Amino acid sequence: MSHIEVFYEGNFSTRCVHIESGMEVKTCMTKLSPTDLFAASLGACVLTVMALSAEKMGVDFSKAKATTLKEMSKTPPRRVSALTVQFSCPISLPEEMRHRLETAAKECPIHHSLHPDIQVEFQFTWGAS
Repeated sequence: MSHIEVFYEGNFSTRCVHIESGMEVKTCMTKLSPTDLFAASLGACVLTVMALSAEKMGVDFSKAKATTLKEMSKTPPRRVSALTVQFSCPISLPEEMRHRLETAAKECPIHHSLHPDIQVEFQFTWGAS
């Protein structure tokens, strides 16, 4: 179990401390909001799970990138309503390997933890720099 302490620092900002590692992340309504961090978590999880699968296949995954787009609901309650993960990797891979990696992306724990009302779209681009 992870232990994360969150401190309100005023001015709509928080400081999140991962106790086990000592790493900190700060949120701020005008910079990196909590919902931005939520969206970034999906992108980071997708890349991490894909990298684990790539390593097992002997694929160099070091140049892979995910861009996560977040959309907020237009009507109350205020919530994240849609997330799009745009994945790109400059290497070209055979269809079977791409399929395995794309399946791994969709199996990440964050994706499985999202409420079903949140629309999630994955877009994969291979062989692009």
